[in-house]
Amino acid sequence: ANSLISPQIEDKDQKQSWITATYKTFEDYFTDKEIDLNTRNENDLSGGGTASDPYVVHSTNGFLWLAKKINFNGKNIVFDCDIILNDEVFDEDGNPSGGDGYVYSWYPIQTGNSATVIDGKGHKIVGMYYNDNTQKHIGLFGYNFGGTCQNISFKNLFLFGKEYVRSVGTFCKEITNCKTQGTIKAESNCAGICYNSTKVENCINYANITSVTGGTAGGIATRGTMFLNCKNHGDVSAKQQVGGILAFETPLSLRIEGCDNYGDVKATEQYYAGGIIGLAYTQQSNLMIKNCNNYGDVYAEKGYVAGIIGFAEGYLDVVNCTNKGDVNWIDLHGELVGAFRAQYGNVKDSYLRIINSKVEKNVDYSSGDRFIGGFYNAKDSMKIEILNCSVKINVLGNKNYNFIVLYIPANIDLVSIKNLDIVLISENSTPKISILGNKPNIQTKYDFENINVYIKAPSDNAVQFFSGGVYGDNVKIDGVVSTVVTPQTAYKTYYGNNFSGFFSNWKNSEIGLKAFSGKGFYQRNVTEEYLTSKGYQKKVI
Repeated sequence: ANSLISPQIEDKDQKQSWITATYKTFEDYFTDKEIDLNTRNENDLSGGGTASDPYVVHSTNGFLWLAKKINFNGKNIVFDCDIILNDEVFDEDGNPSGGDGYVYSWYPIQTGNSATVIDGKGHKIVGMYYNDNTQKHIGLFGYNFGGTCQNISFKNLFLFGKEYVRSVGTFCKEITNCKTQGTIKAESNCAGICYNSTKVENCINYANITSVTGGTAGGIATRGTMFLNCKNHGDVSAKQQVGGILAFETPLSLRIEGCDNYGDVKATEQYYAGGIIGLAYTQQSNLMIKNCNNYGDVYAEKGYVAGIIGFAEGYLDVVNCTNKGDVNWIDLHGELVGAFRAQYGNVKDSYLRIINSKVEKNVDYSSGDRFIGGFYNAKDSMKIEILNCSVKINVLGNKNYNFIVLYIPANIDLVSIKNLDIVLISENSTPKISILGNKPNIQTKYDFENINVYIKAPSDNAVQFFSGGVYGDNVKIDGVVSTVVTPQTAYKTYYGNNFSGFFSNWKNSEIGLKAFSGKGFYQRNVTEEYLTSKGYQKKVI
């Protein structure tokens, strides 16, 4: 057996003392604990394993006997006690402290099917330990488990394997009311609860999740089709596809509802990072993210990153979601959606809808943010809708910050923004705001209504509206701002009905008159007649 010098803490007020931890195999459990594999002890394990007469685990020895001797296919198991596999506490590298100085390695249960049900009844599995980065499918169950797991908490867990490392299992039918606390690491693929499941509900992860050299990591799962009321508190890190709840999915449909992420999410090399999900391709039906919140910071070395979803394709609804975390990027990022792509092939009417969602945060960096990062493979059937949303950003220090709602490429059929409130507060710098980050496209129908922007900035600085300007019906721009208008604004455009706010301050400004006259449109060969046909009216001042 291998030995390692590590600290032993008997009491939080005592100083560390050091022990030699001896590492043992799964088979050593049975020898050291004198478990008779030939005879079942009814004091340790009772019942017949059926739905009406399940196996009832009364002790750790009973659970070990069950794991070693019984085929779990179609079996029902319930816990009547906590399962203590190791009494040590493991650090992020698997070094143990406390306990009796013996660390037993776990070996995943290799059987189970869709009829298997394991119910912890609120009990814990304590000290599950595995440390071998050459092995796959590490957790309570191995590759074959396809059943239901519920009401189990994993405490002081340390798992490190090659790939498919998670607390419960690789492929699972349903997982409910399970918790993970400890550390989960893999060379390539890992998650807090499972790799893939048809339904995960009311699960919480507190473990830090790290894919050391490979591509994917998820706070709750790597893949899956339904996630309800799940929470992640651990930091999640991988090279490519990373999400606070889910790493990625390519489903017919996907539903994530009532889920929150509190941990930091980081793609260390490239591509996709999201506070809730990193990447999703919806092939035929829709992706629904509803009532979800991100509080953690999200970062990608390059690629696509956002507070809710890093990258989506096809059909996406984001409803009642909030991002309060920092979104840091090298390439393309958005506060809610990093990038959206129309479905390839002959699929019609791809759409992105963001409804009743919010961005609320403090920023202490220069440059700026986008509500939606960007669009790819834009088609004339693509529709973008933002309804009943709000943005509130407090710019700290003297950072030159700008906020863009949308940057629209050509060919999109409809851009609709209704009932959008934006608040930018800056005590020491010049904030910049744009509803569109580029000039309007003649091919696109714009439907803007009830856009309210409030800006507080130093009186000696100008608020700049750039690249596409602000236009629509019932637009109000107001706040404690300067009446000074920079020459940059002359190249912008303001079209629509019922403008109000500090627009009135520009009525005697030559630059302001040029802006309202529509020069920006003329530069893109968009005529006043065309705008009139679209229902926009030039503001006369």
